[in-house]
Amino acid sequence: MSRLLARKFRSMRDQSAFTLFWLFPTWLLLGLYRALILTLPLKRMAPFYGEDLGVENWVPLANPAQIRRARDIRSTISIAAKYCPWTANCYPKALAARTLLRLYRVPHAIYFGLARSDEPKGMDAHAWVMVGPVPVSGGASFGRYRVVRMFVGRAPTREIHQ
Repeated sequence: MSRLLARKFRSMRDQSAFTLFWLFPTWLLLGLYRALILTLPLKRMAPFYGEDLGVENWVPLANPAQIRRARDIRSTISIAAKYCPWTANCYPKALAARTLLRLYRVPHAIYFGLARSDEPKGMDAHAWVMVGPVPVSGGASFGRYRVVRMFVGRAPTREIHQ
């Protein structure tokens, strides 16, 4: 037992201050989003996603500081999800990631995708969040899943250069 506790304390000591600060609130966010997913219809959840861009398939750019923050958020969500007594699959993770990214004003996109499955229903659904090249939650799933809906955290600027 003492070896296990020593290992846990070493692991905790190796985490960033950001992760230690946000670990418990992120754990609560995962629970809150899980409860909302189970109780609200999809139509009522859509406003939490951001600006709907349909089936667009691009990744918002981010500067180096935003990419570092996205990696911190990815680590925090991953650790918090391990200790949830409820199901913390891709959907609540994506919503928690979006909340933290929005709080830190990091440009991001949340994707919902479908892929064929060997299961009787025939389809797998997945949600993931990207910031530049960083898969914040759900991995970079473009190769396996076809994007059926994309939402961005902030409206992209579309400049025309002449």
